[in-house]
Amino acid sequence: MKQADSATKELSALTERVGHPFRDPSLLERALTHRSFQREHNERLEFLGDAVLELVISAAIFQRYPQCAEGELTRMRARLVERAGLLATADTWRLAPLMRVSKGERTAGGRPRAESVVANGVEAVIGAVFVDGGYPAAEKVVLTAWATRLEHALEQPVIDAKTALQEWTQQRGMGLPAYRCEDRGVGRSPRFVAICHIGDAMRGEGTGDRKKEAEQQAAEAALAALQQQND
Repeated sequence: MKQADSATKELSALTERVGHPFRDPSLLERALTHRSFQREHNERLEFLGDAVLELVISAAIFQRYPQCAEGELTRMRARLVERAGLLATADTWRLAPLMRVSKGERTAGGRPRAESVVANGVEAVIGAVFVDGGYPAAEKVVLTAWATRLEHALEQPVIDAKTALQEWTQQRGMGLPAYRCEDRGVGRSPRFVAICHIGDAMRGEGTGDRKKEAEQQAAEAALAALQQQND
């Protein structure tokens, strides 16, 4: 009984930190549940939250930075929604200790072993807010959590690895990089393996729990290798 009361208090405290009073608290519980813990897990909410996050951030930077062209906005958004931003929000919400994962997925300190589980949990919470309260509620939660990063978005480097590699190769007449990504299947971590080709040559490899993350790592590895060859 005490354990149940403690869990209820923890969820109530998390609700206050997130800034949304859930009409259906079971949605928040689902958002915190990794597939290793039980069948009813958070991946569908994560899918939804990822899309909602991108939309809210896209609208916010479109309105806030009218001087920025489409390419700049695209790179700025990529920077804002990448894993580092998700983990910063997770720290603010003190989310990691509340994630429900199997014993094998948890460290001795009580946190999930993989950072991706925590980052995905943030997106799942955003998805849960959207289901529970609609777009206005989700928008409020995201804008509050990302307020400081949005305010200083122009001060941060906004060029991602794939863009940097493409600019580097085009400047040298090498053509456009191409990516081949293998999906190793749900439940595998990292799930995706990406290979970056320039012409007929394999230049870099990357892995990630998401396709775009694996491709970014592959691009970063390729750019580093090419720059080293040309030093």
